[in-house]
Amino acid sequence: MLKDTDKKYWYHVIGRKMDEQTLQNSSLASFNVASYTPGIYLYQVITNGKTQSGKVIVE
Repeated sequence: MLKDTDKKYWYHVIGRKMDEQTLQNSSLASFNVASYTPGIYLYQVITNGKTQSGKVIVE
């Protein structure tokens, strides 16, 4: 069950927050990076009090 605090964040590797969204009743979190410039980005998904994070390279 998702809570109001369930969110996803997207950051440029230099630390600038690119996106923040509250998750709405979904077990799938997706990111659209089509408008992002090439570089390394970090993501963080928080659901049910658990955090998953990782990095993505946009070419």
